[in-house]
Amino acid sequence: MIVRISEAMKQLSKYGLEPVGGVVSLNQALKLEKPIVLKLDSAEHKTEKGLVFVGLRTDQEIISAFKKIAEHGPVLAQPVVSGLEMILGVNDDSVFGKVIMLGAGGIMTEIMDDTAFRAVPVSDRDIELMLTELRIAELVQDFRGIRPNKKALIRAVKSVSRFSEKNEFSSLDINPLIINSKGAWAIDVRVIK
Repeated sequence: MIVRISEAMKQLSKYGLEPVGGVVSLNQALKLEKPIVLKLDSAEHKTEKGLVFVGLRTDQEIISAFKKIAEHGPVLAQPVVSGLEMILGVNDDSVFGKVIMLGAGGIMTEIMDDTAFRAVPVSDRDIELMLTELRIAELVQDFRGIRPNKKALIRAVKSVSRFSEKNEFSSLDINPLIINSKGAWAIDVRVIK
């Protein structure tokens, strides 16, 4: 069973991960600070189906996008968040148990194949070592004006690790997990039970 994004975020927020946005009505979406993102509240592939709308600035854009998405299910609204895109996930391996993964996220996930793994639970030291194994490691430091909040990234990884210890599921993916100077933001969450 695939858990809806909003439900997965709600569950993860109990372990300290910051949720981004939530399910909204059309009236609520129109009152949000713009620009916003509207997408189907589903962990299935939404982009390929044309059910993700980014950077909506006008009421007309919001109304049009909302109506298209609502034909398929609940509408999730999020602020536009920019920063370094990472992937954070957990798989339940038959040999090693739950294994956490951290790496280059967004569209870079498939292009770069830049990931590091550790068995759950993970410590701050484990996470630091995982970061040094990544080709994008310099981007997590201070690099050309990008100043990701490394402490927030470590907190996010530990939150997912704690969630993994207490809950049963076959896989969990947060992609992207956006890291910027203000924090670490789970934009898309997929949990399969």
